[in-house]
Amino acid sequence: MKILFAGNQGGLPVVHLNCALARALEGRLPGAHFGFVVWLQSEAEVVKSLAPAASRVSVFEVFLQSASSAWRPHVDRLVADYPEVNWSAVIASERSFTDSSFLLGGAGHRVESPDYVVRLLVNIVTFLETVFAEGYDAVVCQTADSLFTHVLFKVARHFGVRIFAISPAWLQESGMPGSFFTSDEYLRCDRMIDAYRALQTRPLTNDETARVENLRKSIVEFDGNKAFYAVTKRNFGRSALSPNLRKLPRYLFVNLTKDKNLDYTRIDPLAKARGNLLRLWRKWRMSSLIGTAGTPIPEKSVFFPLHFQPEQSTLVGGIYYANQIGLIENISKSLPLGYTLVLKEHPAGRGVRPAWQYRHLASFPNVIFSDAPSKEIASKTLATITITGTIGVEAMALDRPVVMLGRSFFDYADIIYKASGPHELPDILRRILIDGDYAQRSDRIDQIRKFMLSYLMGLTHHFPRPEEAEPLADFLIEHFVAANLLRQAA
Repeated sequence: MKILFAGNQGGLPVVHLNCALARALEGRLPGAHFGFVVWLQSEAEVVKSLAPAASRVSVFEVFLQSASSAWRPHVDRLVADYPEVNWSAVIASERSFTDSSFLLGGAGHRVESPDYVVRLLVNIVTFLETVFAEGYDAVVCQTADSLFTHVLFKVARHFGVRIFAISPAWLQESGMPGSFFTSDEYLRCDRMIDAYRALQTRPLTNDETARVENLRKSIVEFDGNKAFYAVTKRNFGRSALSPNLRKLPRYLFVNLTKDKNLDYTRIDPLAKARGNLLRLWRKWRMSSLIGTAGTPIPEKSVFFPLHFQPEQSTLVGGIYYANQIGLIENISKSLPLGYTLVLKEHPAGRGVRPAWQYRHLASFPNVIFSDAPSKEIASKTLATITITGTIGVEAMALDRPVVMLGRSFFDYADIIYKASGPHELPDILRRILIDGDYAQRSDRIDQIRKFMLSYLMGLTHHFPRPEEAEPLADFLIEHFVAANLLRQAA
């Protein structure tokens, strides 16, 4: 069996995790071949020292040094060879030089020429094509949270290589995070989906029902920031200022030494400085515009929690809804007469978007803001609309109907209402709110429980870090067996 471990741009922690996994798998899969993809030559040296069993280490930095300057002919080739891929949407998922999130400077991205962007994409794709031409059976990688990893998913699938991307799982039975292996860029997990299909053929046992009810209780009581702090020892994005301000001189010096053709996330110092000032100003300006914890929730209302941006949740899983201002306008237009849309800003997103966007949204007669906890709002409203956020799972745990627009790990649950676009929202919301479609489903609790159990069956209690490599390797082998990869390789 040939396994490829792929890192991301400049990510030594990922390199260390991949090397630990390779060492753990080496003793469990005699005869397996391990290849590595890294961004920098310095990372390749780390791989050689930590994973001596690596048969090949492919380095993007080395590839660029010999890459042909004639990149333009590849543009038409990529369009022709990858009919299944919308490359424009892939490019828009990178936050370094695009603003698909409509934050208007709040993220401090730089502006680049079309030639730079397309050449970068061509170089990444052609590099990965040379890697996958080696004939790998599986790729172990990160989730599609950057341009490189997003492109990796597309090229791997094009070559028929199975993907196992490790993702943290914050919603757990114990309240402490674990992880699962996703099989596509939308965080979907084949292990969960297969378990769900199997559960649909039989009733749950008493023990399974009790386990699921404990999970539902854990989800309802879940504190995301507390769980994040338990692992990282820091709060999630609570400051409007960049965390790099504490090491600003070194941060700027290192940035100036970067070649943006290689380190495409290189910052524009002026844009970043302006972004920090904007976030400070905007956070102060918006404080009176987002409601309060005591804002009354109308009896006839629907909840839409704004997603934090820029982030994978909207840039990959919901790219066509990344402009949440336009989306919220469409939701407002889709509500039945007499119903109210309740909005809540993400705690980590405060100060990122312009204050005028909050004023604009609040000007709609059927839109209000609340700053109460999301689960409290979800429990008081009649339905929750989400792009990809885990509030969808939390609303299910509360036995509330969920309308989902994007693609994520839980979109296989039959109990969810899935809209292919905003044009379907009026009909879906009428079915839920006026016709009572969800309330009349006699199987809804059973469906929620089966989803919750299938979710648990896809998880491990081990978090993705090098010291957890041994049990994660065992978990990964289970996935290889289920995918018939070991038998295929033999």
